Amino acid sequence: MDAELADAALVDASGRPGAFGWNGPDVLGPVRFMSIGAPAWRRHLLQQAQWIMELLDPDAIVVDETFAYIGYDHHPDRRGPTSAAGIQWMKDLRALVRSFGPEKAVLSSDCGLGSMVMWADGEGGDHAYENLVGHPLYRKEPARFLAALGDKPWLPCAWQAWKFWDAQVELAKACGAGVGVSDGWLEFTGLSRMPAEQRQKMLADIDEIRRQPGCMKGRA
Repeated sequence: MDAELADAALVDASGRPGAFGWNGPDVLGPVRFMSIGAPAWRRHLLQQAQWIMELLDPDAIVVDETFAYIGYDHHPDRRGPTSAAGIQWMKDLRALVRSFGPEKAVLSSDCGLGSMVMWADGEGGDHAYENLVGHPLYRKEPARFLAALGDKPWLPCAWQAWKFWDAQVELAKACGAGVGVSDGWLEFTGLSRMPAEQRQKMLADIDEIRRQPGCMKGRA
C-alpha cells in the first residue's frame, strides 16, 4: 500500500488507525477501517469501479456496508463527520457507472441504517442478521426503513442465502421487493453444491415472486 492510501485509514481520537475485526476467507493480513473522508481512498474506489465497468460490463454495482459512511474521522487533515464525503462519493460513483449507459445502476445497502439509497438507483441491502430479516417483526408492515426508498427497487440480499431464504421470500412478498441470492457467503459450499431439493425450492419461490404484481418495487 502506498503512503497516500496508508494515510487514508480512519483514525480514532488517539490518532490510531481503527482495526476491523474480521478474519474471513476473503482477506489476507490485518484489515483496517478506511475513511471515506480521505480523497485518496475515494479516488481508489472510483478507479476500481471504472475497471469493473470496463472489464466486466455489469448491469449494476452494489456498494455494501454504506452505513460505514456515517461516522467520524479524527485525522487532523480531515477531522469531522464522514457522511458528507460519503454522499459525494455515492454521487460520483453513480455518475461514473451511468456514463457506461443510462440503464446501468448503483445499488446501496443497509438502508435501515444509513439511507445512502437516496443517492443510489436502488437498494441491494444486506439484511441477513437474526435481529433484522431473521426477526418476525422485521418482516411485517409497516417496514419503516422502506420510506427512504420511495419508488426505487429493493433486493433484500442475504449472505446466508439458505439460512434466511424463507424469511427473504416472506419479506419480498409482503413488501413487493425482490430477493438476492449470494454464492453461499458463510455457507461455504455455495450455490454450486446446493442440494437438489433446496435448489428446486429456491427456483420455485423466485418464479412465484417474479409473477407477483409490483415485483421489485419497494413501498413506504
